[in-house]
Amino acid sequence: MQVSPVSYKTYTTSFCNSQTGEKKVEISNPFLFQTDPTKKMKEMNNNSLGITVSLLAVAAVAGMLLNLRMKNIIPESLIELADKNAGLNKLKYPNTAKFLKKKVLYPIRAAMEGDEKYIYGDKLKSGLILTVDNKNEGKKVINALVEHAKEIGIYTMEIPANLKRNGRIKWVYKAIEEATNYHRITNGDYTIINIGDISNLANLKISKTKFTNVEEKLRQINKQSYPGVIWVGYTDAGNSLPYFYTNAPILITKLAD
Repeated sequence: MQVSPVSYKTYTTSFCNSQTGEKKVEISNPFLFQTDPTKKMKEMNNNSLGITVSLLAVAAVAGMLLNLRMKNIIPESLIELADKNAGLNKLKYPNTAKFLKKKVLYPIRAAMEGDEKYIYGDKLKSGLILTVDNKNEGKKVINALVEHAKEIGIYTMEIPANLKRNGRIKWVYKAIEEATNYHRITNGDYTIINIGDISNLANLKISKTKFTNVEEKLRQINKQSYPGVIWVGYTDAGNSLPYFYTNAPILITKLAD
């Protein structure tokens, strides 16, 4: 069906009373329209049509990319091991193992694969403190976490067991420096530094007014000042953790299943 253009001109008409012969009366009705043959319909040219189609295509692609960014673009299977006796799989704490995979290992691997939610967001923490009732259990879990990290391609460093406190502190400083350099030369890879029992580095006290140098160093670690560095440790003095740990980008969780 063809639609003709219309004119919005005012209609006027008149009539004469046949009985009285009275004079004609003029009537004006602005709500009547007539076809105006002098006007031509505007046609969309090929350029306008092409621009419209292009804009719709761009909008569709942008929507698709936004949907992808809202999802996990890195599969969670990337952090799973086939060997049930390796890494976190061998623990008798299945809930803790699942938690550490999701909250520690997956964010690191996703960041290494370029997922910006973890590179620039706050989902990837710079430290982990596992609070335990038994130090031996804490050591087993942290060691299993580090073993699992190695298996999925994350570089790890572990503090030697035979060092005295001063030696341990020096080792932590050196490890942080090496991990930062590793992140730079590998263009984005991360390092997990296993510092073991954090009580061996400094006496833990919740209401400390002055922190030791190594505590201050651990507090300062974040993605801006020390990119690519993740430190992990455990303690059986969870109730004595200095408050500043809770204000830093550190994940604190209790071993419980």
